Amino acid sequence: MQTPEQQNRIAHVAQQVMHRISEDSLKPNPAVYAVLYAHYAGMEPDVSKQILLLEKQNQSLTTTICEDLHDKFMSNDHEKLLIHETTQKVEEAVAEIVEVINAAGLASKQFSQKLQAHSSNASGTQTLSDIKKLISELVTDTKRMLEENKKLEEKLNDSSQELQQMRNSVHNLQQ
Repeated sequence: MQTPEQQNRIAHVAQQVMHRISEDSLKPNPAVYAVLYAHYAGMEPDVSKQILLLEKQNQSLTTTICEDLHDKFMSNDHEKLLIHETTQKVEEAVAEIVEVINAAGLASKQFSQKLQAHSSNASGTQTLSDIKKLISELVTDTKRMLEENKKLEEKLNDSSQELQQMRNSVHNLQQ
C-alpha cells in the first residue's frame, strides 16, 4: 500500500507527463508515456540524459524520439541484448580465469620440476663454485616463479573486478 506522499508523487509525475505530451503535441501512446514517466520519476537515467541533451540542443521531443528511446532503453529487446552481452562477458571472464588457473598449474609444475632437478644436482656438488651456481639458479627460478604468481594474481583481480561489474549490471537489470 502506498503512503499519501507516494500517491502525491505519482500523481505529480503523471501530471508532468500529461503536460509534456500536450505541450509537445506528442502521440499519447504507451511508449511515450513510459519514457516521460521514467524521465520525470528519475527511473531511467539514460533516458533522462538523452531528453536533457535534446533540450540543451533546443531540439523538440517527438513521438518518434520517445519511441526510439523506449526501444533502446526500456523494451524487452534492450533487456535481452543486455543479458546476451553480459552472458558473453561472463563466458569470456570464466574462460580467462580457467586459462589463468591452467597457466598457474603449468608454472607450478615447471617450478617443481626445476626444484627436483636442483635437488638432484645438489648431491653432486663438490666445490664452492658449484654451490654458488646452484644457489644462483634457485634464486633465479624462485624470482621467476614469484613474477609469474604476481602476473597471475593481477589477472585474477582484473577478472574478479569484471565479474563484480557484471554482477552489478545484472542486479540493475533485474530492478
